[in-house]
Amino acid sequence: MEVAQRPLVRQLQVTVTPPSYTGLSPRTLEPNVGDVSALPGSEVSVEAALGGPSVDAARLVFDNDDTRPLEVESKTARGTFSLRREGTYQLRLESPAGTTNRDPIQYQLSLQSDAQPSVSFLQPEGPADLNESLTQQLRVQLDDDYGFTRAKLFYRLSDQRFGEGDDDFSSIALPLSATGQSSQTLVHE
Repeated sequence: MEVAQRPLVRQLQVTVTPPSYTGLSPRTLEPNVGDVSALPGSEVSVEAALGGPSVDAARLVFDNDDTRPLEVESKTARGTFSLRREGTYQLRLESPAGTTNRDPIQYQLSLQSDAQPSVSFLQPEGPADLNESLTQQLRVQLDDDYGFTRAKLFYRLSDQRFGEGDDDFSSIALPLSATGQSSQTLVHE
């Protein structure tokens, strides 16, 4: 009688890279922690140190039956996936003889929320007449949990005295006081 050795995960290392718009740095989870809670669109890198017999194939298997093959090199398996939904995943290993890892750990995937940006017009308050130079000061309050990289004001002439209004919108860039700032007031003359 022969006892077949099964491949196994000796150590798991997961790194989560948030979407670029957040300005957040990648974070490496503690060794052997595979549960991921992150913003949708985060890139998740998985690296596993392998033990037991050599591994011919490694893959991530998700609860919706999606699979993601991992690159196996020597005694390490590596791969990435984009976090798009909540669920679970497992790391499945297979030796050249077809022996698989027994009872792979099921890791949780959860999504963190990203609040919608908020825009409030502080000035003018309601309808306003233009001054002699045909301008109106505009003050806008912007709020977002991850800040802003740019702001544009889209406008169109909806009605005029002599003819039709515009169908298409035009835009002007509004200068930010600082990129990435979560709350700021913009002024446009």
